Amino acid sequence: MIRNRLILILVISLFAGSSFVVGSGPEEGGSLAENREMINTTESTENENTDDSNWPTYQHDFQRTGYTDEEGPVSNKTMWVRNIGISTAPVIWNGRIYFGTRSSGFYCLDAMSGEEIWNYSVGKKTFSTPTVWGGRVYFGSSDGNLYCLDAMSGEKIWNRTFPNVIGTSVAIWNNKIYVYVLERTLYCLDADSGEELWKFNGIALSEWASPAVYGGYVIFCSDMVYCLDAESGRMIWSYGIDGGTRATATIYDGKVYIGGDGWKFYCLNLTDGKVIWWKEMDNVIIKPPVAHNGRIYVGAMSLYCLNASDGKEIWKVATDVGSTIGVSGNGYVYYCDATVDDDRGAISCRDLDTGNLIWRFYLDDFCFFARLSIWNGKLYATDGMQAGRPTKLYCFGNLKPIANFSYEPAQVKSGEEIRFFGEGKDDDGKIVNWLWDFGDGNHANGKNVSHVYTRPGKYTVSLTVVDDYGSNNTCVREIIVENRKPIAKFRVSRNVARTYEGIEFYDMSYDVDGAIVAWRWDFGDGEFSQSASVLHEYKDDGEYRVVLRVSDDMGGVNESVAIIRILNRAPEALFSYSPDKPTDVEYVEFRGNGSDRDGRIVNWSWNFGDGNIGYGMMVRHRYRDDGVYNVSLMVVDDDGGIGKYWKEVVVSNVAPEVEIEVKGEVIYAGEKVRFYGKGGDVDGRVVEWRWDLGDTTHKNGRNVSHIYSDPGRYVVRLRVVDDDGSVGETSIEIVVKEKKESGSLYLISIVVVAVIAIAFYFGKKRFLQGKGRTDENSDLPPY
Repeated sequence: MIRNRLILILVISLFAGSSFVVGSGPEEGGSLAENREMINTTESTENENTDDSNWPTYQHDFQRTGYTDEEGPVSNKTMWVRNIGISTAPVIWNGRIYFGTRSSGFYCLDAMSGEEIWNYSVGKKTFSTPTVWGGRVYFGSSDGNLYCLDAMSGEKIWNRTFPNVIGTSVAIWNNKIYVYVLERTLYCLDADSGEELWKFNGIALSEWASPAVYGGYVIFCSDMVYCLDAESGRMIWSYGIDGGTRATATIYDGKVYIGGDGWKFYCLNLTDGKVIWWKEMDNVIIKPPVAHNGRIYVGAMSLYCLNASDGKEIWKVATDVGSTIGVSGNGYVYYCDATVDDDRGAISCRDLDTGNLIWRFYLDDFCFFARLSIWNGKLYATDGMQAGRPTKLYCFGNLKPIANFSYEPAQVKSGEEIRFFGEGKDDDGKIVNWLWDFGDGNHANGKNVSHVYTRPGKYTVSLTVVDDYGSNNTCVREIIVENRKPIAKFRVSRNVARTYEGIEFYDMSYDVDGAIVAWRWDFGDGEFSQSASVLHEYKDDGEYRVVLRVSDDMGGVNESVAIIRILNRAPEALFSYSPDKPTDVEYVEFRGNGSDRDGRIVNWSWNFGDGNIGYGMMVRHRYRDDGVYNVSLMVVDDDGGIGKYWKEVVVSNVAPEVEIEVKGEVIYAGEKVRFYGKGGDVDGRVVEWRWDLGDTTHKNGRNVSHIYSDPGRYVVRLRVVDDDGSVGETSIEIVVKEKKESGSLYLISIVVVAVIAIAFYFGKKRFLQGKGRTDENSDLPPY
């Protein structure tokens, strides 16, 4: 029944004679595929030209976001009620409330008490929600006037008369006022004088829509959605909402959010008006949505929470939203339930993230066209405009409790207990919670508490008291905690050491209420250090008094002392030898390089690692065989101190030396050539001779022979290995020539070869061709 009544009221309000232009867009939940430039806006800049601590215009700011960083009330406690016939949304500026009434009065009240400060008579009803900007209040009236009053005194600065009613709130940008007049015209005026700058007419009749402005764009809804250039009034784009619209649009994050009479809610691009997404709703939408933190809150026959980027539903509550919606910085959404039960409405508060009901205040009648604003922990709401009774203005909130405390003792050092005594009070209730912040990261609950500070310094202590309606207040005091001296302490790696032996001194000092920031060591030998921990050597034997002096970060100083005993230091042994790569056929010269820092060396004893020993600073020794020998040197100083040193000496084998000798001055292909291996091994014997004859032929043996089948240049290599595995190599290049024979000698050559072969076979005689010779003792054929 009540829903039918709401629909009836909405249908009656549609009687404006204007035709609706039905817009087209993507399917529900769809997104625009075209790339386009978006205005780079964030929530930190969404409240352009307004002060976020106030609520100075319809829906808080000129983008009509309906959000404030200010806290809202956490309970339904009423501070005061004025039965004054309010007909606009209340706006708040610097602790004052401004609104119009259905009589001829425009009022300014004290926001805390509801007491009247001043009123101004305009002669007719006022439905235009005022805007306070620059110390002035702007509003329109049914008498066709736009008024500019001094916000503090109520004195008129100027007024401008128009040919019809002004029923909505003005928007201001760049010292320009944007106001809609029911003659179907949107005007732009100078904010200082009211002088007309431009106008945009021919639009449909709209009783409820207020202009929104941001970044040089003016958005106005009058059947269609219009986007105008804020400077010139030139139309940038327009869009026809399905079923038309009379609602006020909200600008947020480069987008325009608007509902219409066709039960649809739209998200449009601010710069070109293209549809980004739309969503089917459960009734007409005649109030502006609220935008905050990537979410959109929309009221129809249900309260919706949607994702601002794609319209996806986050939560939904079935409730007749009969008012504007407001969102507070402490996480609550406020609105008026048109009907709850028995034809009664209610002011409701829900959790911003879940939609869960926090509190509700029941009204005497059903509630339509209610409006609200949020400021300083309070909610200011009307109970709608019902025929036959004046409209009430409610202030929901609570007087803040008074916080105060004392403490003892008045002077305290770190580590000592301080007792704190809560002394707050609550004039309209009782304090139910005492919250302490000691300024050092620690907290406590309770009226009277105690605390121990671990560090000296100046601390800001705060006591926050919370009353039985959730309001709070805080008292802050500074406490000075005095410093304690540091504790000086250290340990040493050894209390007894030898001269030039490093002793490690480790700082173990600490400061119970701060930090050690400076160290000074006095080692008793005229040496000092400022490091926290240090390594120190003594040059003389004896007893030394070591003092560590430490300072903390607050200037406190303390000392610690220890006695160190230093003994004589043993000599150091060291030696070198030459050559650095000795062989087993030469003498090695060893040179002692030891030292005694606190005396002199009187004895040098050598062990050569092969069973032989020697004495003296310099000695010579020859190793009979190659190998690795551990040579050690022991030195004794004049105090009997002993030092030792050793190192490995690698004695190398001497590789064999080899040469190649070739008999004959000319070598011909097809003839045998002899190769002779020359050389030997000075410290052993050669056990292997390997020949590479350059034509893929390899042979073993000290002396070899070979017949090259083809003329050319050949590199002959000889590789020898001695009995210790060392290798010697050499190579020569030979030229093998082709022997040229005439046709007449060919037969003779065959005969000679045959004769030589026979002689060789019977072993009678050997022949040597060219500069050759015979060798009766050789086992090789002639060449």
